[in-house]
Amino acid sequence: MTDKIIENAGVKFYANTELEKWRAETLLKKEPETIAWLNYYANVGSVFYDIGANVGSYSMYAASLNSKLNVYAFEPVQENFSALLSNILLNNSDNVHAFRIAASIQNKLTPIYLQDIRIGNSGAQIDAPVDERGNHFDQVSTQQVLGLSLNSMVKELGFPAPNFVKIDVDGHEKDIIEGMTDLLEMESLLSILVEFNSATEIAYYSTILAKFKFAPDAIYNEHPNHSTKRRSAKNGTAVNCVFTKK
Repeated sequence: MTDKIIENAGVKFYANTELEKWRAETLLKKEPETIAWLNYYANVGSVFYDIGANVGSYSMYAASLNSKLNVYAFEPVQENFSALLSNILLNNSDNVHAFRIAASIQNKLTPIYLQDIRIGNSGAQIDAPVDERGNHFDQVSTQQVLGLSLNSMVKELGFPAPNFVKIDVDGHEKDIIEGMTDLLEMESLLSILVEFNSATEIAYYSTILAKFKFAPDAIYNEHPNHSTKRRSAKNGTAVNCVFTKK
């Protein structure tokens, strides 16, 4: 079979499945606020953490904006991680570094439960087959993955501290944020983009992040084409929120 390749915004992606094709074709349209955020911080920061990188859409895009930017892409699902590696090679992106790690609060081997095994899938859950809304699902696959806190990655393993971080993990945000408190204290961490699943979550974490001098950033959260419009039309509840250090 000949590999199908789609180029969008100067980045190439393998598109051998409908889901891969959709991710490649909607790179600039799916989350305009994320693109605007990357357009700015890719040229301000030097280290970007993409937590829940999937097949690498935003990692590859950010890396293409600035060859001096180092992108650390974390994706625990094997199928997506393999596609991420392929996309890195396809673009000769030496500044994208991929790790099959689940960012978490503890350092331990942990199960990850999948409700979809297509390349480009989302919704995988750590520790239990319960989705971001608290609903149990019948997993179609279970994989073992190494979970690490961002604190330990930087403080103990020598990862460079990030200047901006994207967290898109479908319900595992609490453990990741609680596992990165040392990083939140650092002046070098300028901005965080988190996908939340409810207004209650947004209010709660706005209070938590305020303790570390992070405030909601209206430039991105009130983007005229924010992805909440698309998601709301399909009864989706996920909301991308950007917090910037004061």
